[in-house]
Amino acid sequence: MNKIHLQIIFTLLVLGACSSTNEEKDNHQKLNKEKITAMVAYIIPKECGKIDLKGFNSDSLFINYANYLNGLDCHKPMSIGLAKKELSLIITKCDTIKADSLFFIFNKYYDLVTDSLNSVLEHDTTDYTPFVTISRQKAPEKRAKTYYNELRRNGFNFNYPEGIIEIEQDRDFIKREFYHILSHRMIEYLDQVNYENKNWFENDASILLTEKDFLERLLWWEKFNNTNPEFLFSKEGKNNERYYLYFLLNGMDNTYPFMDEGKLVEYFKNLYELADNYPVETECIKVIRKQYEMIKQSGMKDSEERQDFLKELQRENKIYSFD
Repeated sequence: MNKIHLQIIFTLLVLGACSSTNEEKDNHQKLNKEKITAMVAYIIPKECGKIDLKGFNSDSLFINYANYLNGLDCHKPMSIGLAKKELSLIITKCDTIKADSLFFIFNKYYDLVTDSLNSVLEHDTTDYTPFVTISRQKAPEKRAKTYYNELRRNGFNFNYPEGIIEIEQDRDFIKREFYHILSHRMIEYLDQVNYENKNWFENDASILLTEKDFLERLLWWEKFNNTNPEFLFSKEGKNNERYYLYFLLNGMDNTYPFMDEGKLVEYFKNLYELADNYPVETECIKVIRKQYEMIKQSGMKDSEERQDFLKELQRENKIYSFD
């Protein structure tokens, strides 16, 4: 903590000590303690996480790059620019296998910095709405514009889901900077992630995809995971498959499969019919067909049997669990 911050805190304490009565003094001290706590929390962001390579390849190339990343300030967008620059120097000397592994480490740091920037944003009172509203009639403050430009240079952007401003990754940045040295399999994965970031699955607990697009998105992940079981991002890929299958079977708050009277809604009826008539019987298709058969047997309504089936799928780790 620098001298300016110490001086501010000292001033607040002195103010609390100047009260004329014991009661006033207690009130001032309580208030000042709250102010100091809030101030220190803002001045000192939460500590940066570290890239952990436990269980990963022990090649010194990877360890040295991870150590370099762990020495950067994860609260600043420019740390990604520095991480990219360092990686660009190393990766040109590597084959695609090592290049993919180095990018995997970079992406871990990219996620870490994204979380850190959003934790800082929670305490930032600057108005960034001119960058996310459609009309953009309001001119941004100079400070806001400076920070926005820094975000854009370093692979980030503002987003405005559900009326809350947040910082998101600009996956086109990844495409520009890294695709030329990555494997076809890695590019295929990153293209899908980028596509899904631009074409939201849901917003405000409402599913945005058409029935066909929803089913195709789930089956894309199932096929990719089956084809690439040893892929570096296999855990993320499998989680995506389990996530989409969960919501396809169970819906979400504002797109629920059953109406108030318990009958299956048109959207999910169409969705399950598509799966029922799908020409290839994948494991996901089998699960959807089994649930749909339960629904039909109960008069197109929900049932305890279906609820028990969902719990069984969660126990078997076939669909996402929020516990």
